[in-house]
Amino acid sequence: MSEEHSEKKLFKVKPWGKATREAKKLFASTEEYVRVLGQLRLLKHWPPPIETKVDEVVSFTQEEITCSGVRFREIKFTKCGWLSHNKNLRVFAYIDDTNRTVWIIYGYWKSENDAIADCIKRKVARRVNNLRAWLQEGGGTA
Repeated sequence: MSEEHSEKKLFKVKPWGKATREAKKLFASTEEYVRVLGQLRLLKHWPPPIETKVDEVVSFTQEEITCSGVRFREIKFTKCGWLSHNKNLRVFAYIDDTNRTVWIIYGYWKSENDAIADCIKRKVARRVNNLRAWLQEGGGTA
């Protein structure tokens, strides 16, 4: 088998629902928004390790979270020098292996680098459940 056929198919990275509208209020500038979006697009190489080009640097870490039986990823941008806020950016994503899509669900600024509050986990779990129901009804198919 040739190398071309043995390469894994890349994931799509898409915002879902309110995440698109909320992102416009989350960032101090268009440049900051574009830079974070560029970082999130590196998730197309799911699962980790994230592959990058020579000039790309991964500025985040990620881990799996489970809340109410729902699994999703927390992506942590911890006080990156290029972020305007002196805080930690948290972005939550749902990995849809069936459709090979990383869905960006929610993001917010966090002043301390500690555990995520249960109310935030429940909010993200609710959004993931809504997304999965939408996908089962045929949403998201090309």
